Amino acid sequence: MVIVVLADNYVEPDIVEFLKSLGISNECTLINTNVLSNLSLFLDRIIKIHSNINKGKKISVIIPKSKRDDLTKLINSIGGKYRIMIYIFISERLADNIILICDEK
Repeated sequence: MVIVVLADNYVEPDIVEFLKSLGISNECTLINTNVLSNLSLFLDRIIKIHSNINKGKKISVIIPKSKRDDLTKLINSIGGKYRIMIYIFISERLADNIILICDEK
């Protein structure tokens, strides 16, 4: 399931402020990882879509603290593949099955 949400409803206020300071929107794509059979392939595709929307600028991916080690390496490798700057934020408030992807304003 993928929907658009406001980051401040899901993550810590300091992450939202950091997004604003980087010129990244508070409106994010919410991804529920429980319904995905191949998370790495899905992330590859959705980051590719976001990189095309942003024309190689920057995006933010907010991940739950519990998934930090697994997802950070995967996201960095995908970002390098599409030559897009990806800021990865680790949230303690974000549920284990949720990932947020936020685009530059």
